[in-house]
Amino acid sequence: MKRPSVGKQRILPSQTVVIYGIDFSGAADAGKKMFVAKCALLKKPPDLTLLVHSVLPARQLPGGGLSPQDATAAVRSELMAATKDQTVVVGVDSPPAIAKEFMTGNWTTWARRFSKIYQTPDAFREATSVFDGIKRREPKRRTDVEHKTPLPPQNLRMYKQTWWAIQGIFAPLSQQGFCVVPCMDFSGSHVLMESCPASVLKRLELYTEPYKGKTAKHGRRRRVILDRLKRGVPIGRNSKSLLSVQMADPKLLPALVADSGADALDAVLAALGAACSISREDFPAPEDGKMLDIYKLEACVYC
Repeated sequence: MKRPSVGKQRILPSQTVVIYGIDFSGAADAGKKMFVAKCALLKKPPDLTLLVHSVLPARQLPGGGLSPQDATAAVRSELMAATKDQTVVVGVDSPPAIAKEFMTGNWTTWARRFSKIYQTPDAFREATSVFDGIKRREPKRRTDVEHKTPLPPQNLRMYKQTWWAIQGIFAPLSQQGFCVVPCMDFSGSHVLMESCPASVLKRLELYTEPYKGKTAKHGRRRRVILDRLKRGVPIGRNSKSLLSVQMADPKLLPALVADSGADALDAVLAALGAACSISREDFPAPEDGKMLDIYKLEACVYC
């Protein structure tokens, strides 16, 4: 079943909106690998500009460190500080939920109990992967199927990231004035969402060649992507509006191209996905316009 859109509650065009994109990591050295892009969404109807002010690893934020605990704490502090005088919208490259068979109650109640239910990342993976007698099965969310995400939240390559994102970002900020969409009723407040860089590139038909790597070819691909974003890309659905990504500091562009892991670029893409999503008439529906009831519990990917 589909739920009706709540377009009347969109973030108003006149509002000052800061957009954050977070390329998340749950690794032991997360502060080195987790990148945070801080941007401003500038609106000159019918088009928009995403002005990128900074792209930093979490360890370089005030109070940041290498551990995932220190990194997520620094990100939370950064986001809360930004809410004091402006609307804040955050796209996180990590899921805020798992498949419904592992969840009870509504999302808000489940998120508050998350760290008690799963006290460690390993406990989380053990409980959410099902052994069928031959191998472990990793049930996907509906959005993982609909939007073709690379991996389910509890996958071996994802589970630590998922655990830290829910425990350190989504759950605590949902109790501090942020609305995690579409799991919580959207009221035009500060917004947190799952924004997938790969899904953004697929929507823009830019996911055709590898862009992560140390070769000159990988670097050229990162530049091609950034050049395309600079020229302007459609915000999606039936809108004719374009969004252009611009750098506030000219030094940012070569830094994004030089980052072989593309963590910095992915942070910008997560911000882009969030910016495009809130600019569409039917937000908080995802880009395909299908607002399914299950997304209220399992969340959905925005791009």
